[in-house]
Amino acid sequence: MNISYKTIAKNIFYPTVYFACLFFLAACNKDKKPSQNIDLDTEYEIISYQDSIIQNIELYFPNQNKGDIAEFLHEVSGIAVSRTNPNILWAQEDHGNLNKMHLIGENALYLGYYWIWGVSNRDWEDMCIGPGPEENKSYIYLGDIGDNDAKYNEIFIHRFKEPNLKDSSKMNGEIQKTDITSFIFKYPDGARDAEALMIDPRNKDLYILSKNQSQTNMYCAAYKEYTNGQTMLDKIAILPFGEITAADISSDGNQIMVKTEKQIYFWNRNNGETILQAMKRTPVLIPYKKEAKGEALAIPPDGNGYYTLSEKSSGPTPSLYFYKKK
Repeated sequence: MNISYKTIAKNIFYPTVYFACLFFLAACNKDKKPSQNIDLDTEYEIISYQDSIIQNIELYFPNQNKGDIAEFLHEVSGIAVSRTNPNILWAQEDHGNLNKMHLIGENALYLGYYWIWGVSNRDWEDMCIGPGPEENKSYIYLGDIGDNDAKYNEIFIHRFKEPNLKDSSKMNGEIQKTDITSFIFKYPDGARDAEALMIDPRNKDLYILSKNQSQTNMYCAAYKEYTNGQTMLDKIAILPFGEITAADISSDGNQIMVKTEKQIYFWNRNNGETILQAMKRTPVLIPYKKEAKGEALAIPPDGNGYYTLSEKSSGPTPSLYFYKKK
């Protein structure tokens, strides 16, 4: 019987080489560890609400237009109401803008700015004010957490004491690099975009909400961990709604608000509850006048309402809105 070399190669040699290659690749990958940026063992809660989320018009009055903001503020992506200076809001702009924060009065009047030295504005998307290492002092937490293309391995949160503006000559100022503590974080499940940052005033834990399309990943950085060099965020939950653009927790820790492009979700938090325990209960929808590119939300220290503000689009200059508690 005549067997050609071509037949031998086709039926014996090629299959042998193929399976040998598979064996070699399996042996090489046997002890290979997952990327350090991915934590495959992270445990988190998938939240679903049994009750319908309804609009509650009994908690807050409709929006009050406090006035148009300065025309040169085109991309305000985060605001926070001062804890140290009455009737003043801090505002920051996102990617492509200078590394400074702006001061806005409660009537939307532009008051000044503060340069933030030693850090860059890669994509500042939100900010919050809360406690820090020194008792009875308020701290600003500035979130460089934007990542539209989900390409950055790390995100940054910059913390510094809130300036005291009792002397009106200090409305324009600066925060020195030596006064800033920068925390570097990584997501356990890979890079992603986020626009919402909030702090729990009861324990100083930080929370970041990703900007997914239909659902939202919720991450936590525990105070005792991030102040001791822990960089990996904890993924603690998936929320059943997406397109989150802002979030805030009241200064007493009792109110939680999460804003999407179209509406604002609200939770009352009971004594002894964690943020996650409170948010597992069905929220209510509170009043919101849809803005062109609404990306900012802030609760004042007295908890008596909330502010919203939009980025500037092709339309008129954005207005600062306030919703007063009934």
